[in-house]
Amino acid sequence: MTDMWIFTKTDQWGSGPLTDVKIFRNRTGVNNIGVGSGNTLIMLGKEEEHRRASKTLKEYLSGPRPKLPDYLILKQNFQE
Repeated sequence: MTDMWIFTKTDQWGSGPLTDVKIFRNRTGVNNIGVGSGNTLIMLGKEEEHRRASKTLKEYLSGPRPKLPDYLILKQNFQE
């Protein structure tokens, strides 16, 4: 599955960018499930805080990443 988050009006919208999400399973759009969990909302909030705190696009893309709460850090290697 893939969630594709689309942000528009990133510079001119006073309350932050407008956001839409498209969800795909096996390359087919999925519309009969929710668009995110509580963890998703926390991650998007951290992302927006990071964007607003960055002074330049380069700082946003290459600067230090936001610290995530411990409960969001994966503690299991899913590749094994």
